[in-house]
Amino acid sequence: MHEHDDVVLQAINPAFGQLGHFFVIIAFVAAVVATIGYFFAAKNERDPAASGAWHKLGRGAFYTHAAAIVGIVITLFFMIFNHHFEYQYVWQHSSMDLPVKYILSCFWEGQEGSFLLWSFWIMVLGVFLTFKAKSWEKPVMTFIALQQVFLVSFLLGVYILGRKVGSTPFLLLEDALTQDPVFLFNDYMQFIQDGTGLNALLQNYWMVIHPPVLFLGFASITIPFTYAMAALWTRKYESWISPALPYALFAAMVLGTGILMGGAWAYEALSFGGFWAWDPVENASLIPWLVMVAALHTMVVSKATGHSLRTNFVLVPLAFFFVLYASFLTRSGILGDTSVHSFVVSGLENHLLLFLGVFTAIGLVLIIRNWKSIPNVKKEEATSSREFWMFIGSLVLVFSALHVIFFTSIPAFNELFKGLNRLLGTSIKSDFTAPVDAVGYYTGVQIWVGVLIAGLTAIGQFLRYKKSDAKKFWSALLYPFLLAVALTAWSAGKLGYPLIGSANMMGLSFPFLHPNALLLLLGYFTVFTNAQYWILILKGKVKLAGGSIAHIGFGILLLGILISNANQMVISKNTTGINYGDDFDQDFKRDNILLYKNAPMVMGDYLVTYLGDSIDNRKTFFKVQYEKVDNTTGEITQSFTLYPYLLLDKKSQQLTPNPDTKHYITHDVFTHVSSIPKKDAPQQDERTNQHTLAIGDSIWLSKSTLILNDIRRIVSNDTIGAMAVFIETDGSKSEVVQPRFEVVGNELRSVEVPLQIGEGGVTFTTILTEEDKFVFSTREANIESDWIIMKAIVFPMINLVWLGTIILAIGFAISMRKRILET
Repeated sequence: MHEHDDVVLQAINPAFGQLGHFFVIIAFVAAVVATIGYFFAAKNERDPAASGAWHKLGRGAFYTHAAAIVGIVITLFFMIFNHHFEYQYVWQHSSMDLPVKYILSCFWEGQEGSFLLWSFWIMVLGVFLTFKAKSWEKPVMTFIALQQVFLVSFLLGVYILGRKVGSTPFLLLEDALTQDPVFLFNDYMQFIQDGTGLNALLQNYWMVIHPPVLFLGFASITIPFTYAMAALWTRKYESWISPALPYALFAAMVLGTGILMGGAWAYEALSFGGFWAWDPVENASLIPWLVMVAALHTMVVSKATGHSLRTNFVLVPLAFFFVLYASFLTRSGILGDTSVHSFVVSGLENHLLLFLGVFTAIGLVLIIRNWKSIPNVKKEEATSSREFWMFIGSLVLVFSALHVIFFTSIPAFNELFKGLNRLLGTSIKSDFTAPVDAVGYYTGVQIWVGVLIAGLTAIGQFLRYKKSDAKKFWSALLYPFLLAVALTAWSAGKLGYPLIGSANMMGLSFPFLHPNALLLLLGYFTVFTNAQYWILILKGKVKLAGGSIAHIGFGILLLGILISNANQMVISKNTTGINYGDDFDQDFKRDNILLYKNAPMVMGDYLVTYLGDSIDNRKTFFKVQYEKVDNTTGEITQSFTLYPYLLLDKKSQQLTPNPDTKHYITHDVFTHVSSIPKKDAPQQDERTNQHTLAIGDSIWLSKSTLILNDIRRIVSNDTIGAMAVFIETDGSKSEVVQPRFEVVGNELRSVEVPLQIGEGGVTFTTILTEEDKFVFSTREANIESDWIIMKAIVFPMINLVWLGTIILAIGFAISMRKRILET
């Protein structure tokens, strides 16, 4: 008995939780002390002795805070890696069978881990600033440390005046699930041998790298914000631009890369087919990026001309505000069922609102108090100047962000109106709904944003500050424009885009360039003009071409988004006439095809065969073979096999589809399994299908192939009709099958003819005279009962999306290096 107790005592390790919680307390207290120290160091700048003492305290406290954050991270990683399921966080987010490569994802799957990740990156950037910020360190670090106070407070998990503050990742299961009867036993760990596991959707390599990059992007936006707040506090309205600009570029680069990494994850791990679905959580990360990009352009204008200083003090804090607001939307549970990515209701709503409210209030107070003192260039920018059009471009980006955030925030507006109704007794409408077709709604507006931004990006580099020479400007654009027009006309023909659409204004309809064709044109134009500027004006110097390279990347990204989305082709169309039942909607029935094992089906240019499944732990892989056959020779010219799989989610016990994709330079073939037979489904040993064929077409059956070789007329005294001549083959031998479609007197005769190689028969059903096609039904007996329903999509030029992202990030990096060297 005592030996058994010893084992249990070793299984429950409260010391790890106590150590982790100790680090949290140290990190919180040190952040508070650092905030106070840096605040008074900045406030007493005119008293070097006092300021130095406070500075020493602030910096020392922040280093202590940094060490404690590292301690929290190491402790939590240790607990997850070593499967300490006695802790709620480890039990909720990991399991024994989880591959080691996904252990990292467990760390940030939960609220506490993602707050810790966010705090970790701000700590890293804060330590960097203590070495690099120089004269700006004291005021800037005041705001950095204050943000850390809030972020670490989300990890406290303590009760203050009867209210819980934060949620700790170091809580023992017995303290979290106090009502569970299992904890009545001293040796309860014998019943808890495994965790509930990582969410199936997160078991993807992109989710190992996407969240850290995304949160580094969120954390990086803090730095320009703190510089802006420090500038307002110290009344240094202009000198903050130079040191803050590299961080703004870094934030735009990292956050943009993180967003597209999320798109890559969605493309490779989710089954909706694509990389962007205008999901509220996706939108929440996009909005700060749009505003940050707008801000960095106005910062560049201010540095070059002195214009837009006030605009900077609006846009930079607005980008940071949207980071906090996005965190509130996704973490409070307020989005509910409108997003598949958001956290459930966590009890942190008021805490998040306080975090948002405090920094919003600080920003507003400092901006309002200093507004009239901020230098404002009296002379208006010339409409032919670079700064004017950069400002216009920034406004367009802000409009794009506001358009997206307004409809993303509908659930939040509903909750606000419900609260007002309860508080004031009013009856404000509080059941607004987001657009049913979110993709269509957002795309309908944002495509015009893309058109405007692409146009401005194309011409911006050729404009000069102050005033541009019109003749030189237009002549520089002529050849890139003509090349773009020619390539657009050729591409539109290849892609099937209509060049001319119609526009409606004030009830009038008039011809206008189709938005897809227009965006295609401006995408090419952006790439060509910026390439020309880099090669001819900058003489090919990479160190100076950050803006041009980033704009080239943006143009390629636009082309990739446009072509891959507008021209994606579902090749798994259900042409068999099979009704999958009432459990599936019409779109599903139209776009998903039923494949029986070893029975080839034509999909687009491919002959596709389901070859069977295999099980690896909780994953069921389905082997799907694609073959491209030469219509003339019958030879297989291309062959590949995909392995889409279904993952059994340990928490929900639901099967989660994970696609597989064949990548080519020019296109991708995307495949995922939509449905499989239920385990208790009755065995099927016969099936029928209907086929519409022209001469030369084929029917692929499970054991043979029928090739429609000829149609022969039948005419006699009382009979008229047709006889089909099929060649039935299994690759080793061939036979002739000849079903008939006859009218004898007034009687229609269509009799099944037995197959010669396979088991079953074929019936000549009817003739479609106008289409010159013929309808047959096939019946197969003694067939495999194994089947899948799957969807396959061809995405043309999807690699342009990833290429454009990489080039865009490289352009940001080059620009950042250039700005660092200028400081």
